[in-house]
Amino acid sequence: MTDDPAAVGAVWQSLKDAILATPDGNTVLESLRRHPDQAAKILAAWVEAHRDRVAPEVTTVVLGGSIDKLVPIAHADVVKVYQPTLSGSLELQLHGIRERHRLFAGRKSELKQLDDVLVSGDSRVVLVTGGPGRGKSALLASWIASLQGRSDVACCYTFISRADETATQDFTVRALCQQMLALREESTALPANADELVALYLERVASDPARGRPLAIVIDGLDEAVGWSPGKLIPVRLPPRTFLVCSARAIADRDWVAVESRRGHVVLRALVVATIRPDIVFVPYHWAGARSINRVTISSQDPTSKIPEYKVCAVRLRKAEEPDYARRLEPQQ
Repeated sequence: MTDDPAAVGAVWQSLKDAILATPDGNTVLESLRRHPDQAAKILAAWVEAHRDRVAPEVTTVVLGGSIDKLVPIAHADVVKVYQPTLSGSLELQLHGIRERHRLFAGRKSELKQLDDVLVSGDSRVVLVTGGPGRGKSALLASWIASLQGRSDVACCYTFISRADETATQDFTVRALCQQMLALREESTALPANADELVALYLERVASDPARGRPLAIVIDGLDEAVGWSPGKLIPVRLPPRTFLVCSARAIADRDWVAVESRRGHVVLRALVVATIRPDIVFVPYHWAGARSINRVTISSQDPTSKIPEYKVCAVRLRKAEEPDYARRLEPQQ
């Protein structure tokens, strides 16, 4: 076989396409990644088992003594194309989020449930939900890290986060489009127009960007979006072996919520922020009547100072219907 790198690369591309077209193709590529020292043996065994599927020139290279030229480019390519990459600016913004959740333990059952989704066969949309600070982002970051080490699945992801300045539509859709293009080893300028960018994303989702592998599209923080609705990123129909996994707080910004204690409850509009602890509910105490938080708090007095403990108590939250008083509020309220 020639020593021309381009020619060797063309032979490997032909072999790789043939490998992926067989039922055990992903297993073969995974073996190449895990055992590069045995690449010659792995490739020879596969060609022997699938002679009828492999072009004659590839069979000649693999079984004719030229495998040593093919193995280096094969291994480098397998390692490179398992998972997509992001451009520098987007990667830099998402890197901090991934690092923040890098130390993650437990949740084995939840991680297994997510893995099981990918082998379920039917494409589907999965929503991971829970209260603030319950580890939704950490769970998905850990799952993404595990998927990026695998060759049998592909993963595209983004984190919608106001605190990390990744909550805009442009950032979210651009990050997903870049990764889908990288899966097909394509490079093209992305449109600047928001609608065109969304249209490109939906087109790519429908085009089997993972080339037959299951594809997990992970979008964390639906409720963190600023000035746009992430619902437009959920296709009407997902193509085969495509799984959209999203997360959102059980209570999102501007939802009506009931703040309840053993003494009473009050219905208020939620304002979800990143500036107070996840286990804290702060409510202004300026309003009277149906909006008075003193319906919930404790009126017990300190035995010495006689000061009531109005400012601290345990509460729980649940979604609620819009209260009657909401229709009488003035704009500033």
